[in-house]
Amino acid sequence: MVGPADPPSSPDAPVPSTGTTTERSRAWRTPAEVPPTTGIAALDALIDGPRISDNLVILATSDAPLRQLVATFVAANTPVRPVVVARTDGAPRPPATEHLDWRAVPSGGDAAAALWRVDDRLGAGAAYVVDSLSGLAARLGDPAAIELFLATCPRLYLRRSIALWPVRADQHPPAVIGRLAAITQVVLHLTEVSEGWQVEVQQAAGRADTTVGRRVLLREGPAGLEPVGPVTSGRERLGATIRAQRSMRGLSQAEVARRIGISASALSQVERGVRGLSGESLMRVWEALDVPFGPTDTRLLGYRVARRAGQATDRSSAGVTTRTLLDDPALGGVHRVTLAPRATGRGFATKGEEVVVVLDGVVDLEVGGQPVTLQAGDTLVATDATVGAVSNPAEVPAELLWMVQKRRTRRGA
Repeated sequence: MVGPADPPSSPDAPVPSTGTTTERSRAWRTPAEVPPTTGIAALDALIDGPRISDNLVILATSDAPLRQLVATFVAANTPVRPVVVARTDGAPRPPATEHLDWRAVPSGGDAAAALWRVDDRLGAGAAYVVDSLSGLAARLGDPAAIELFLATCPRLYLRRSIALWPVRADQHPPAVIGRLAAITQVVLHLTEVSEGWQVEVQQAAGRADTTVGRRVLLREGPAGLEPVGPVTSGRERLGATIRAQRSMRGLSQAEVARRIGISASALSQVERGVRGLSGESLMRVWEALDVPFGPTDTRLLGYRVARRAGQATDRSSAGVTTRTLLDDPALGGVHRVTLAPRATGRGFATKGEEVVVVLDGVVDLEVGGQPVTLQAGDTLVATDATVGAVSNPAEVPAELLWMVQKRRTRRGA
């Protein structure tokens, strides 16, 4: 059922004509200086601005952010263009909008036909929110939802209207999501994280190549969803990863650039996200840093190699150096600990067993509150007791091999 259009809520907004369809469309036509918007500046920046003729598909696994995005989109666009909201959930009609109630439509084609009747009356430049696509699929099946989308999306594109399609991705098989993405202009994916909702651009037709992969973090605030931090690109995140991996290994930009065959200034631009890397250069970067890449996983063959270049070194206290030889979520950690003469440190926080092998020198340990002295060749196995303080009482360095099962948060050493 289509209800009559309410007057715009803003006193300065254009008032639609009550005459013919052409007159009404002309009265509502948005000037070029008032482009469409999602209502969230950071989201607009993420996709280089929503555009007339865009169909924006927003995927999420929760209704909460989708409802907020719909409310913001409707509130931002109703003052400047007619807004049509289509639903199957029977929710209240937002003010100053037209409402399509799809609870009784028998097919996706009938739902599309109802929308087209409104589109014929309003003309070009309207905004549509089809937030019942998942609801329609739940009632009539995914084929009906696909039928509606495939029929409506191209029509709105040619009519130079803008449409928002919030979709519960977890309620559809991947093949359905793929069909939607194959025909739409913009696809955004929302992922719930501890700080809020991470939004990533998965598809952006007509934009720069660097638009895909951009991310922004949104969280709920007094005015709705608000950005947390700036928009970041895939290049920026890749550059930050390369910089972190290079720094962790103690390698200079010049050394890594030499290994991969580019200049140090070019690598600096990559790490700052100013430029990207070809696939060949990226593979050489991971090889130079000994970071595993590609689909090959030797664990499928029954073994795994932890390369020396991938080991992290931590100088947690004066005179104590720890090199992590292996850090595996299932097996735990293996560490090579060097203590300078008279140096003192702390053990690892763990719930599993610990094995300490003295490779060289003498060490004093505190095990379960009791002092234990080990010399080169001695091995300590701590099952229930925790290894606390560790110190080197001698005037020569001591070296340990320390294995920690299911290591949690590191306390020192």
